[in-house]
Amino acid sequence: MRFSGEQVAKLRSKYAFVMAGINDEDKSIEGANVSFEDYKEILDTLQEAGVEPIIQLTLYRENESTPEFIDTLNSYLRKYASEHNLSIIDLNPLLCPNKSLLPKYSQDGVHLTDAAYKVWASEIRKILKKKNS
Repeated sequence: MRFSGEQVAKLRSKYAFVMAGINDEDKSIEGANVSFEDYKEILDTLQEAGVEPIIQLTLYRENESTPEFIDTLNSYLRKYASEHNLSIIDLNPLLCPNKSLLPKYSQDGVHLTDAAYKVWASEIRKILKKKNS
């Protein structure tokens, strides 16, 4: 994963919504550690560039075969957000009850439908409203 906080800084963005991890190859607990280190690098780079990251927790897929990976990664992200006073968006209770992406929110078990994006957009609006009030 290659990312440049400088690219985002040039856009003069105030916030950056970040979600990553589900496409990482190693879905073991060790893999979650590696994914978190990559994620942390992105978050740190954004903050150094003066951009406030908003962490979007990693979504479960339909019939998720590696919930431990996602549970572990999201646990690390929650801790990081708490330690750095960052906001998080957790779409899992809305889109993935029982750790499985609902079929109405995906046609292939991974990629989101328009209905899911509407839910996501609503959560983003809530965060932005809070931050700009």
